[in-house]
Amino acid sequence: MATLSSPAAASSPRDDTALNIATDELLLPADDAVASRAPGGSKGAVVDPAVHRFPYCIVWSPIPILTWFLPFIGHMGLADSKGIIFDFAGPYTIGRDDFAFGSATRYLQCTIPPEEAEKWDEAVAAGCRIYEKRMHNLCCDNCHSHVAVCLEHANYAGRKRWNMVQLCFWMFFRGKYHQFDTFDTLKKFKENENGSDEKKRCLTTARVLVRVRLEGRSHHDHRW
Repeated sequence: MATLSSPAAASSPRDDTALNIATDELLLPADDAVASRAPGGSKGAVVDPAVHRFPYCIVWSPIPILTWFLPFIGHMGLADSKGIIFDFAGPYTIGRDDFAFGSATRYLQCTIPPEEAEKWDEAVAAGCRIYEKRMHNLCCDNCHSHVAVCLEHANYAGRKRWNMVQLCFWMFFRGKYHQFDTFDTLKKFKENENGSDEKKRCLTTARVLVRVRLEGRSHHDHRW
């Protein structure tokens, strides 16, 4: 399995070691993203929330009701080199450029050299192929698990294993808010007279929970 290089991967590979959320080498500094706009720079690394493009990013959005009471819980996805977000949106469902709970509000941008963009995309695709055949389990096999498997296929930073707990707290403590209002989705909901798109997204939480329960019963004897 090819390893996506990063400064943190220069040492011996790690697998079960605890993730140090203060390790800046694993993330692309904001200055680098700005510098990539310069002539000759890699424009593909520029985060552009206005068009929902987050290249090489782990992205996150709040889940109505759940996040209000448990701020560290939310919905997570992973973007390819072009910034297109993929997420495990529900049982046997991978969303593409249609983040399940509205626009991403926080992100972590991974340090991926331009020449390794194809390897990153292959890892994202591999994780999606696995999870489009998986039953969604809110507690132990969910959107965070999908991102973890993608990072494992990328062998990102030399780590052989990632898990949802690591990603949950990494995002909680280190995730960046983009330049737009983090309550953009709620504002759009109020401003839109019809509110068709945003209202549908706000109902996603209830639909996923109901679907998980129903699918869980029907597939009780066919677990992966």
